[in-house]
Amino acid sequence: MKHRYIITALLWLALVPLLAGCSRAFTIKGNIKGVGSQMLRVVYYTPQGVKDALIPASADRFEFKAPLEADDWTLVYLYDMQSQVVARFAVERGSTVKVRGDLGQRHRLEVKGPDVDEQWYKFMAEHAALYDSPDHSQLDRLIEKQAASHPADLLSTLLVLCDYSKLNNAAQASRLLAGLTHKPAGLMAAYTAIHRRVARKAASIGSLLFYESGGDYAAFDPATAQASLLCLWTGNSGSLAQQAAQLKQWSSAYGSRLLLADVCLDADTSAWRGTIAAAGGTWRHYWAPAGPLDRQLLGLDIQSTPLYVVTDARGKIVYNGDQPARVAASLARLLK
Repeated sequence: MKHRYIITALLWLALVPLLAGCSRAFTIKGNIKGVGSQMLRVVYYTPQGVKDALIPASADRFEFKAPLEADDWTLVYLYDMQSQVVARFAVERGSTVKVRGDLGQRHRLEVKGPDVDEQWYKFMAEHAALYDSPDHSQLDRLIEKQAASHPADLLSTLLVLCDYSKLNNAAQASRLLAGLTHKPAGLMAAYTAIHRRVARKAASIGSLLFYESGGDYAAFDPATAQASLLCLWTGNSGSLAQQAAQLKQWSSAYGSRLLLADVCLDADTSAWRGTIAAAGGTWRHYWAPAGPLDRQLLGLDIQSTPLYVVTDARGKIVYNGDQPARVAASLARLLK
């Protein structure tokens, strides 16, 4: 009998590390139509830094499990091979998230797991049309209302961190965050660290396809000139008029050696043609229907406008920022 107790005790001792490991882990199980069979990228934050893993999806199904050392909330992002977000979740130790749905309707996915994730995806589904719209102004107002009326809800923190448009609105986002009272340190650190990891700026651009003011799609190809300059703008950044005089100087100074164009990022184009007509200039005027979320522009990490992107003849980006003086210096070096 004594030996039996000893054996039982030893078995329990062997199981304790395994059970502890399970309690420290989080698990994500998915069945999303359209994912197919491919490698998915999982990015999540731990106190030791951002973790990056590849997991196989087969026949739309996938599963991922990893330990969490800290007893705090964190963020997990799933990307497909085109670097598009498949899903994102807030998890803590022991969390199990089950997600299903259609990749073509990623804002209507069904989620079972932590309460805040279920609330988050319910909010997305109820307002899917606003999430899918290139114009995020209505969604931003809805999130502002949610944050003001529910400052202690973790959902409000997730919405402001992950879904609120930062384009020309970073100060307002900071004010919203300051008014929230439930901001887990792990979650805040996770957002900052993951954003820095994923939003690395592109080193070069190739031929870009935009809708042109002439009424059709046309290419912007840096390989057609010694240097190229894109000016990306929105109406609420002072419109194109404020940049027009400077653009005209560069256009006049460098002529055909410089490929110059401006790109409107506004979803509403009702005033677009009037704006570019008032600005004048002989360069090309483009519109990106998906705005800053245009896949061609994601690598530029557009946080505010106007944004200037200067490249050499191979498309290598030599400047990406908002300082005209640095644009001028870059052009002078390339076109001396």
